[in-house]
Amino acid sequence: MPNFYNAADFAVWPGAFSISIIEAMACGLPIIIAKSDWTSHYLEYKNGYSFKAGDINHLSSIMLRLSLDGRLRKSMGFGSRKLVEDKLNWDTIANQYNAVYTKVNNSNLCGS
Repeated sequence: MPNFYNAADFAVWPGAFSISIIEAMACGLPIIIAKSDWTSHYLEYKNGYSFKAGDINHLSSIMLRLSLDGRLRKSMGFGSRKLVEDKLNWDTIANQYNAVYTKVNNSNLCGS
């Protein structure tokens, strides 16, 4: 998949989201995703746009804006890559899970 992502200018998920969002971000692509409570954290570094699912006019305008503005694409692409490096990589995620597990496990030991 990296070859496809590297050939693209931006990545779009008009409906369901998947792990491929993070893969595209890791390749430095700005993202366009359907607005959702489940996906808002993917835009934390101002590395893309969200739109109301089904709003084709808004989606089209976002795609046109990114198509025409190379500096914006580059800036958002750097933001995507940085977000993956800072917060969405497997090492960071594993450390967060371990911290939660340790906290829960310690509170269960104290409560016994």
